[in-house]
Amino acid sequence: MNKVSFDFVGLDDLRIGMFVDLDLGWMAHPFASNSFKITSQRQIDILKGLGVARIRTVPSESDSGEALPGAAAALPDATVVAAMQAADRQLQQARQQRLELRAAQQQSLAACERRFTESAQQYHQAMQLLHSKPQEAGQLSQQMVQGLLSEMQQQQGDTAIRLLTEAAGDKLAMHPVNVTVLSLLLGQAMGLDAAA
Repeated sequence: MNKVSFDFVGLDDLRIGMFVDLDLGWMAHPFASNSFKITSQRQIDILKGLGVARIRTVPSESDSGEALPGAAAALPDATVVAAMQAADRQLQQARQQRLELRAAQQQSLAACERRFTESAQQYHQAMQLLHSKPQEAGQLSQQMVQGLLSEMQQQQGDTAIRLLTEAAGDKLAMHPVNVTVLSLLLGQAMGLDAAA
């Protein structure tokens, strides 16, 4: 079994023809693979912009000797440059979309947690009023359901379901509020309107 040997080189020592093996996740760079042979100055420039101090190389896979004649002075092919720039843009757009999605999910989850806590408090108030002021308890329960309905129309159902499995709010009120949320989600999935 052949053992592959590695060398580490500084960014200024990178050259066309070197075979590099990046110690980065695939989302941290625009290259198709973590291991490849450098074929253009543009690739070297991208490697220098990755924020690492040195790059691991595989001498046995690299071109021997100095850079190929004229390789350092050669300009990268226009299609290669365009493809690399497009890959850079796509990578940045994908990162931005993931950040925006994560922020929206966190915001949605926080809003659902607040509404869940409010509903648990309203449930407790309704239970305290049930025997002494049943009509007031009924109105409070209707307000709770209306609040949940309006919140669910603004939020994605995924967030509400996620709340059901997490320890949000008061333990005594969790079951009744969870059943209410599940019932509302089921009604929403069946296409029932808020009046139903």
